[in-house]
Amino acid sequence: MINILEYINDYFAFPKHQILSDTRNMIRTIHKHLIKLKIFENSRDTDHWKKEIATYMMEIRQPKIKGNIKIKPAKYFELLFEHPIEPKEPYYDSYLWFGIRDLLDEYNNEYSKYSETYKTKVNTDLIDLLYNSIKIFMKTMSIYLSTRTLTREIITKELDKYIENIRDK
Repeated sequence: MINILEYINDYFAFPKHQILSDTRNMIRTIHKHLIKLKIFENSRDTDHWKKEIATYMMEIRQPKIKGNIKIKPAKYFELLFEHPIEPKEPYYDSYLWFGIRDLLDEYNNEYSKYSETYKTKVNTDLIDLLYNSIKIFMKTMSIYLSTRTLTREIITKELDKYIENIRDK
């Protein structure tokens, strides 16, 4: 027979665990879309990826368990960037390199000037560019999330800055 403490622990632990799991999945999708915006610069799906990033960022911003919890920007940044992206080196074993390679394989019908590079060697310049750009974007999002001021307009504006930063480099 389950005691009351185990019941309470299960009752409160599962939803929190589920929320963390859902959030991680949204963050993975956000990162994939941020990578796609660079490696498939001329894709017809660019607007779709931007809308999905905005939708998931809006989902992440909503407090799920307790409405009055204040989360510091550093904690949001850890969740949005450090855990999923770090470490950047060694390049051939980094999240970004595997992400780029897997997306190029998955979207092999979509044109990308990086397709051939990743079959022969790791393009460290691209990884550096994406790493730095995603880091800046997520740091900005962390500040807005911690102050609870994040809106779709802000996300769109910051995505435009992100895209401008990664274009033609």
